[in-house]
Amino acid sequence: MKDLNEYTRQELLDMPYKEPDGPFNQVIIVPTDLIHDSGYRRMNFVLVLDDDIVGVIRSYSDVIYPNGPFCNASLRIDCLAKSSCIRLNMNSLCTLDDHVNEDFIFYQK
Repeated sequence: MKDLNEYTRQELLDMPYKEPDGPFNQVIIVPTDLIHDSGYRRMNFVLVLDDDIVGVIRSYSDVIYPNGPFCNASLRIDCLAKSSCIRLNMNSLCTLDDHVNEDFIFYQK
């Protein structure tokens, strides 16, 4: 199996749909060139369990709700149309860790 760090963005974009065949503990978010009706960019999602790809969801959504869209989720993720940048939206204020070095650590209040 190919190491996840070895895939190019284009290889990830070109992966065919694969029905998830179980749980996953990682999501690789791959912005596409398609714009959703909402005006945000659609994203592909490569679902990974440890280092094995267990599913590929293609160009379906412009937003991710980690706890589902109908709960009071503390985090929503979308992809900006023009820049293809991923945006994290929190429903509360956040602060940075006092010792930010190589990791980006923040806490919701």
